[in-house]
Amino acid sequence: MDTASSIAPATSARGRTGPLLALALAATTAFSLLAPATASAPGPVVHVVVTAAQDGAVGVASAVRAVLAAGGAVDAELPLVGGVSATLPAGAVLPPSFVVAEDRPMHLAGTSAAGVANSTVRQVLGMGVPAGEGAGVTVAVVDTGVDEVADLAGRVEHAGVIGDDGDEYGHGTFVAGLIAGDGSLSGGRYAGVAPAASILDVRVADSEGSSNLSLVLLGLQKVLAHG
Repeated sequence: MDTASSIAPATSARGRTGPLLALALAATTAFSLLAPATASAPGPVVHVVVTAAQDGAVGVASAVRAVLAAGGAVDAELPLVGGVSATLPAGAVLPPSFVVAEDRPMHLAGTSAAGVANSTVRQVLGMGVPAGEGAGVTVAVVDTGVDEVADLAGRVEHAGVIGDDGDEYGHGTFVAGLIAGDGSLSGGRYAGVAPAASILDVRVADSEGSSNLSLVLLGLQKVLAHG
């Protein structure tokens, strides 16, 4: 027998995800944002991603109706998954046709390396001297942002969900270097696997490497919209 989808109070601290989501909504113009429900329930709330059985815009519309009917507020539309990110009163119950997931906090593993794009990936893979691999190809990096370092000069397009252009944590720049660094600062010694490729920088994490599920989904929608 189907059971209704219910939300328990969140058990993990959301940390910076509230401000991050606010920044995402301010920075993202590709999504239609809906006003909160006129009557908000008192007491604790939970931040969730609600997906419907239908795909795309139909699923979004269905999820919006369910969230508002439960006394919640829609934060952003997510047609990529046929749903929305939303704030619901703790204990709210949605019909069983909806999947409700915590807007889970995420953190990038690894050491901060701001401003660095060097890598030895070509040596590890036995690729030899760079020979223009990746020309005409654009690779999306959904991460902490990408700095305009010399090894990526002139080949970075910014389409971030949060914050300004650039990378305050370093992870995204390092990943972009693994992909498309041309080794300018090292005479070609430290080049990526596709040193002629372009990078689409989709920033979804803050200066501490923190993000959440809905920001990553918004970032993937940016990639899809870019084509």
